[in-house]
Amino acid sequence: MLYPEAVTADFADQVKKMGAVIDRRGPGGQERFYINMTKPPFDDIRVRKAFMHAIDRKAIKETMYPGGLARVATSCLPPGYFGHIPMEFPEYNPELAKKLLAEAGHPNGFTIKNYFISRSFFYPKVLTLAQEQLRKVGIIVELQLVDHATFHENIRKNLDPFVLYGGTRITDADPWLSLFFDSKEIPDPATGNNGTNFAHYRAMDDLLTAGRVERDVKKRAAIYHEAQKRLQKDLVCLPISDVPGQWARNPKRVSTPFDPEYGEFSLHYSYNYPELLKVMK
Repeated sequence: MLYPEAVTADFADQVKKMGAVIDRRGPGGQERFYINMTKPPFDDIRVRKAFMHAIDRKAIKETMYPGGLARVATSCLPPGYFGHIPMEFPEYNPELAKKLLAEAGHPNGFTIKNYFISRSFFYPKVLTLAQEQLRKVGIIVELQLVDHATFHENIRKNLDPFVLYGGTRITDADPWLSLFFDSKEIPDPATGNNGTNFAHYRAMDDLLTAGRVERDVKKRAAIYHEAQKRLQKDLVCLPISDVPGQWARNPKRVSTPFDPEYGEFSLHYSYNYPELLKVMK
């Protein structure tokens, strides 16, 4: 089936040829890298910073989602989610990335073998773009394409030093930040914990606990602002693209009712055009 939240340039062209329209509903989802801060050499913050300086987020966004199909992300908590605040991340600077790698003891870079990535949806294309950018600073990533189910199994076995992940959640800071940064969500195959804290981050638990019980809206927002500042300081998450909820719709057919939990969504492409449904690999 087609990935419902990521309307790429290819898909947008296909939709136009079919005579369909794209409904854009915010805030949608986000594609981002989580860096495992416990896995060498990324346990060195200089290497994590070098990784981020090596990634040209704007180029990836424009290749995947040209023009207004998406925006370069400004925080690891997407805009439109309660508690979002724009943050600054290391700018694309390959020369500085090389310098940081040399300072960290990797003057010739290093190789990541057997990096597993899903062959489905946006994953292979984004990783191929990032792979070429990383190669230019000496970080060689040997990709292995696997089916989507195997990809999810592998990232919960901590096989990759960084994880590309995308998705959307209910638009409040707590569900998002708790799923990806609560220490209870650190995946551990030994205990069967299949959590999604792929960065193995432990420096936000106090803020998450405080945010869940704070009733004052301004104070609660300030708690999540601080949480994002910690992510910015520790360099464990690099957001790439903020992708609005985008759904292809036959203009002659009706929309779904308003859903108070997830927002108003139009019928998905597969329901509108079942005869044209294609498998995305």
